[in-house]
Amino acid sequence: MAFEYSSVYAASKFGLEGWMGALEQEIGPFGIHTTIVNPGFFRTGLASPESAEAPPPRRFIAGTDVLALVDRKITELSEQMDSHRDLSSSLAFDI
Repeated sequence: MAFEYSSVYAASKFGLEGWMGALEQEIGPFGIHTTIVNPGFFRTGLASPESAEAPPPRRFIAGTDVLALVDRKITELSEQMDSHRDLSSSLAFDI
């Protein structure tokens, strides 16, 4: 459903709905199924009076499970970057 003042949110959700509808047809023949989850509202504290006073984060990682996954991803990216740092640096173009 689309609601007033939620056009960007609605557009992203509708895009995901279309993507998953097409993906389901593409991967269905391989025995792979998709599930679309449409959550309702739930209390997070993100809209508390205190949240309006603090500058919002550029990215908010919600939950210890996700914190662990993000830490793992950061470590992986750092290792990949470091393993080819010399090659990457050699590609610099001085202006």
